[in-house]
Amino acid sequence: MTVGRKTTMTLQRLTSSTDSMNAVTRTWDDKRNIKGVLTNATAYAGGEQILYDKKTVVITHMFVCKKQIGITITEKDRLKYDDKFYDIKRISNPGTLGHHLEISVQVRT
Repeated sequence: MTVGRKTTMTLQRLTSSTDSMNAVTRTWDDKRNIKGVLTNATAYAGGEQILYDKKTVVITHMFVCKKQIGITITEKDRLKYDDKFYDIKRISNPGTLGHHLEISVQVRT
């Protein structure tokens, strides 16, 4: 297996706010910087299409990091690295040991 380089990605969460005219504005807010290893999906899982819960999910990368304390990462969040954004498709806690997370992502083009 090819191991990617250590990197720091920014966890972002979509928030909504309403102005005085009741217009809704949605923005991605930075929540936390997370250190981990980013690898291509082909290097990690042997392919880009993975079956999760009877649903085929196309992923491009896998981000492996320590379990985060004080914040819950969900599929509604995204990760940012430099000028690229990665939509979170699945979060796995291998063996439910709480040691690390494997986050399956798809780069936004």
